[in-house]
Amino acid sequence: MTALAEQFGRQCTVVAIDARRRSDDWEVVVRSGKEGTGRSVVDWAREVEDRGAGEI
Repeated sequence: MTALAEQFGRQCTVVAIDARRRSDDWEVVVRSGKEGTGRSVVDWAREVEDRGAGEI
């Protein structure tokens, strides 16, 4: 992610996050929503922004 943002610019670096509701927040999911990652959507969004994502 960081390398892409440095090469192409933050404005060209877009991240999509798939999520599902947990009891008290939202969890990032993979494999068409079949597998949870254990990561909070908010935490992951902050991390990809720090790594150079221009759009989430």
